[in-house]
Formats: sequence, C-alpha cells, structure tokens
Amino acid sequence: RVFDMLFRAAEIARFTPEEMKTYSKSVLEYNDVRSAVEYAKGEGMNLGREEGMRTGMERGMNLGRKEGMKTGMEKGLNLGREEGMKKGMNIGREEEKILVVRKCLEKNMSVDDISDLTGLSKKQILQLR
Repeated sequence: RVFDMLFRAAEIARFTPEEMKTYSKSVLEYNDVRSAVEYAKGEGMNLGREEGMRTGMERGMNLGRKEGMKTGMEKGLNLGREEGMKKGMNIGREEEKILVVRKCLEKNMSVDDISDLTGLSKKQILQLR
C-alpha cells in the first residue's frame, strides 16, 4: 500500500503543467462531490432520526394512552364495584333492622329496648309502627 502511494506520487510529479491543472481540477471536483454526498448523507440521517423520533413518540403516546385508559377503567370498575357492594350492604342492614323492629313491635317489646338493640332512635322506631 505504501508503495502504491509512492508510485502514485511519482506519477503526479511527472505531470506536465496542463496535466497538473487538469488533475488539480479533478481532485477539487471529486472533493466537492464527496463533500456534497457527505452533507446529504448527514442531512438524510438527521431527517430520518427526527422522523423516527416523531413516529416513536406518537406510537409510545398512543400505547401509553391505551394502557392508561385500560388501567383507569379497571380501577374505576373495581372502585365502583366496591362502593356498590358497600352501599348494597348498608341498604341490606337497614332493611334487616326494619324487619327486626317490626317483629319486636309485634312481640310488644318496649321502644327503649328496641332502640338499645338496633341503634335506631325512638322516633325512627315509632315511624315503623
């Protein structure tokens, strides 16, 4: 390889002034083309990188949005179920108290005793009569 370079340098050194002028012009044109290709390559890489980032971010955001909605809906459904169960249980307890109060009243228990047993006020018990 070193010998190839030396041989090439020796060939160039023997150029006539006209050949040297043509050779120099050719080298300049080659360097211009090479620089233009390198610049275009760099620009293409930058554009590709920007497009890739934009596309990646869009995909990531869409996926994140879908995952977030799925998680949010699951949490919302679970919370709704829990609240519904609590509400239903409370309603059931109140209905059961009413049934107990009515049975106690049928057995002629005192309102005070019924209030102690159920936790209902005397006014609430009297409204159930």
